[in-house]
Amino acid sequence: MNALDLGIAEEIIDTNIAAFSDCIKQITRPGKIQIRHRSLDFPMLEPANADFYEQHDYERALIWHIRDYLVKDILNDLFHEAGMETLLPKADNYVKFSNESIEKVFPYEIILEKDRRNAIGFRFTVPPVNNEKELKRWIKRQNAYHKITVNYIIVIDWKDANATELKHKYDGDAYEGIMERIPVRAFFSRFFSDEIYQLYLKKIRIAIKTAYDEVGFKTIPRMTNKYLDSFTDKLNKELSEERFHDLKYNVIKTDDTAIVERAQRQLSEDDAKIIDSRFRDKKLHRALTGNTNFAKCFITSEYMASIFGEGGEFEFTSIVAGYLKSVEQLLYTLVVKTESEDDLWITATRRNNKMIEQGKMRQVERPSKNGKTNYYYEVKFSPDKNNFSKSMGSYIWFLYENVNAWNISEEGRKIIRDYLLNYCDEDRNEHFHRDNITDFKEVEIIQNNTKLVLYLVLGGYNFNEKHEMEILGIK
Repeated sequence: MNALDLGIAEEIIDTNIAAFSDCIKQITRPGKIQIRHRSLDFPMLEPANADFYEQHDYERALIWHIRDYLVKDILNDLFHEAGMETLLPKADNYVKFSNESIEKVFPYEIILEKDRRNAIGFRFTVPPVNNEKELKRWIKRQNAYHKITVNYIIVIDWKDANATELKHKYDGDAYEGIMERIPVRAFFSRFFSDEIYQLYLKKIRIAIKTAYDEVGFKTIPRMTNKYLDSFTDKLNKELSEERFHDLKYNVIKTDDTAIVERAQRQLSEDDAKIIDSRFRDKKLHRALTGNTNFAKCFITSEYMASIFGEGGEFEFTSIVAGYLKSVEQLLYTLVVKTESEDDLWITATRRNNKMIEQGKMRQVERPSKNGKTNYYYEVKFSPDKNNFSKSMGSYIWFLYENVNAWNISEEGRKIIRDYLLNYCDEDRNEHFHRDNITDFKEVEIIQNNTKLVLYLVLGGYNFNEKHEMEILGIK
């Protein structure tokens, strides 16, 4: 056995990956589908839809080609380059798709011929025997039937990419002098090198992910109660570990000077500490996975982002809709749940001269993002009345002007107001009313900005225990 040069090994790996990729392109080429889709069993009973079977057939084809090109062909070529003679079963002997099914037809994936009387047979599954005596008989029977001379078996275990020895050993894993089962990394170290293994693993994983994207294969779990609980628990843990205080407001359209300038404003150190400590100490991340409407929207978008964020050609507005609604619904909830004796005003739906004369409506000036002055009409706030504007901008200005509802400085409230106005102008209005989203990077920007503004509002607003239970839905 010769020491195998890493550069030569890389050429072998790349050559077989290229052949694999070409094959995948052939089976996915529009109008040139090269695999036969099975018809449904008991189709009138609709045990599963046709799409399920189509994707399942693609998956089986992928596994077949992974085995042939990325496993067996590469290993065989590496053996040859290292000066070792091998024997491969003929492809026309293959039936079905699994390792177990194939090894029932031909007992070894690769045979390493040491000499005319001795050979090592490599398998990916343990032979169907119960003891050493049965194994010896099985080997002898296979040798006679297939006209081979295998006298030692190595079962390559593919479960753990990093294992150098088996974590769990069972009876039948090894019979001294006849058979052993070893992890794939240990196999590479024994016959080639660990350096070659690490290169192989890195390149193969990229090739397979690219192939999955090409085929469009993705198992999408249904949002049943069981799966939703599992996903929400996982999300809650991720949010508890999220470094919210490191988030920065990201601008999508960097040519809008006013939006860029508002996004560059930073909270004072004192305000940042207040927000982060309240958010952490009260574990307010739980509000994002609670039972409120805004939490349901946030969870749904997180779920969809996890599903569709791995490639594919989509229009992504449906994903960000939940993010945008989660912020708007939280702000609306804070508005209608406001309990204050302060003289509070909120944007009116329209001008009413009679109410102006009665002192129940007033005109106010607000600066626009471009520095100009805009004029609005406001009504005295009463949460039980339906005479105020149900717009996100209306909620933002009302909450900003409700001074005693915050735990941070005047400047801190202005910065959060400006972030929210940016979010309303750029993230929400641009994508709900005008632009399509075809680049997933925009989804990631909106996801980031959503988390940031929710964090700032939740951490900066003055919630008591009653609020946490009723408004935030924290259990």
